[in-house]
Amino acid sequence: MSELSEKAERLETLAREKARRAMSIEGLRKKIPFYGESGRGIGYHEKLEKLHRDTSLLFQRAAEQWEKTRKRNNALYDYKMSLEYAWRPGDKERLQQKIDELSQSKYRRGLFSSLSIIFLLASLFFVSFSLTGNAIASLSSDNLTLAGTGLFILGLVFTFFYIQEKKK
Repeated sequence: MSELSEKAERLETLAREKARRAMSIEGLRKKIPFYGESGRGIGYHEKLEKLHRDTSLLFQRAAEQWEKTRKRNNALYDYKMSLEYAWRPGDKERLQQKIDELSQSKYRRGLFSSLSIIFLLASLFFVSFSLTGNAIASLSSDNLTLAGTGLFILGLVFTFFYIQEKKK
């Protein structure tokens, strides 16, 4: 495992521990009436806000490390967790934009890979008939070769787009 992956896992572990502490404080508030209003609970809101802020930051840093290692699914998960613990509206908007960007990238890669496979297989279909001398409908062998070549080129173009999207 690379150094960046190990760092991302450490950050994610720290963030999960902070999240557990934040949840335990929230649970304590639900069990004890007026917790935070009596002398025992002074500072509850500030403590909880700090825990949420720290948790959100740790998840963000872990997500950034995952992005550097090109593990987008892990980064997407950590950004979603960071969004869950974010308190400030500006942070929430920025995190939502990052999540949307990563999700769109994932769908684009899937689209490009599917199209490249479909076009490459279709080109093989058309070229194979022209090689064996069989005709499809009333198309001549030359037309089949031309159609197969065009589909092959389209398949290569979508393969190129897929590779470019994967490099990002």
